[in-house]
Amino acid sequence: MILVEFANVANSLENLVNVIEALVRDDAQNWKVVMEEEMSFLKKNNTSILSKLLTNHKAISCKWVF
Repeated sequence: MILVEFANVANSLENLVNVIEALVRDDAQNWKVVMEEEMSFLKKNNTSILSKLLTNHKAISCKWVF
């Protein structure tokens, strides 16, 4: 998806708070596509590694902002 299409989806927001809300909207399919593309981008660029958390260590959280 090109940046302009992402901007169009983002501009459709009205107090959207979380993924659940995104996926129950009339334009949920657009949000699903955008979220899948974001996850694909993160995997492609090796931005994170799933690993076992060491004892007495905290994981760094990750959050999408809607």
